[in-house]
Amino acid sequence: LLDTILKIEKLLDKNLNNKVIEILNPLFTKKSLNDFEKSSVYFLFGTAHYNLKNFSNANTSFLSILAYNDIPIPLYLESLRKLSVKFLDTKQKEFVLERIKIINNKEKNIDMQLSLAEFLYHSSDFIRTIETLDLVVQNEEKLTATQLEKLNELLFFAHVGNSELNDALKIIETTVGVNPTKANLRRLAYIYALMNKTENHLNIWETINDNFLLDRYETKYFYELLLKHEFHSKAEQIFNHGLENGFFEPNEKLHNNSLNTWLQSTPSS
Repeated sequence: LLDTILKIEKLLDKNLNNKVIEILNPLFTKKSLNDFEKSSVYFLFGTAHYNLKNFSNANTSFLSILAYNDIPIPLYLESLRKLSVKFLDTKQKEFVLERIKIINNKEKNIDMQLSLAEFLYHSSDFIRTIETLDLVVQNEEKLTATQLEKLNELLFFAHVGNSELNDALKIIETTVGVNPTKANLRRLAYIYALMNKTENHLNIWETINDNFLLDRYETKYFYELLLKHEFHSKAEQIFNHGLENGFFEPNEKLHNNSLNTWLQSTPSS
């Protein structure tokens, strides 16, 4: 079986997913496989279907893994992460929640609790997402930096999803203070936009522009934001930067119109 698994992994790396399914199909009838071996086969089988965008078939495999007892936690976790929630029906979602509860009761695991919260979030169950994450905090679990980052990220998005913008703002402001990455600053700008804090929103985008390279989307967004607030001189600088990087065409209608408006409103010397 190990030789087969190694062969399958190479085929998956080459994106030969149909070949993987063909090889694995006969293994499901083998009675000699233990639960760990069966779950490993299901995981590879599900991954091949997932790669082919056969999400319902992929889900069936990953749900089968969750049904087993006493297999390594990482296999449960990877199966959870691979589930395509929007292709699960209500009964399947309840099965997942019940199994996570049973697995976690047998072996307390922070990653399982975070995965449960993530599953709930993707199921648009924002209240239970927040409750699950709050329990992790209340239990004073010792979190790694990666786990803490994941917890705060999920908590932020769950509060946004539940329209609790003040709570989301507190989380992201604290996060930015500790870890001012571009992604975190963009989330802060997003919250300011949702809360109609226009000046704060613009200031954060100026901070992003001053400290990070902007991609095509970000450059165009910041440029249009500057035009909206009539910062034409700064907009001209951003446009030229975008032009140099191929983000704009020289004859951009929006730019030409705004430039003409600006020039017409500027007193001649």
